[in-house]
Amino acid sequence: RYGDISGPPRAHQLELRASWTATTLELGPHVEAFCEVLEHAAGLPPSGVTDLGSRSRA
Repeated sequence: RYGDISGPPRAHQLELRASWTATTLELGPHVEAFCEVLEHAAGLPPSGVTDLGSRSRA
């Protein structure tokens, strides 16, 4: 049967390593920047940007 010979399911892996030395105890900006990198890597649009392709006409 055609559906039975499709092969193994696809799997994707991503390994992201980061290293830095904070010069102060204020880690908030560092965490925010790291989260922004993850958002970009996941393909999310930047804040404030609207995806015109997903809007439907009423």
